[in-house]
Amino acid sequence: MTQLLINFLEVSFWSGIAAVGFGILFNISKRTILTVFILGFLVGFIKFTLLSCNFHIVIATF
Repeated sequence: MTQLLINFLEVSFWSGIAAVGFGILFNISKRTILTVFILGFLVGFIKFTLLSCNFHIVIATF
């Protein structure tokens, strides 16, 4: 259980980093970088939680 949570947090962290990368690519302001990271983190956590509960990848991504 603990290892699964650590894996989810790691994947969510990298999802947040990817969201910030896309934000920087599209020239977002500096004050919104933290917000973009938090939203990317939460979306990544929700997506991979749904995938671990055997939801279809299309539903989990939507």
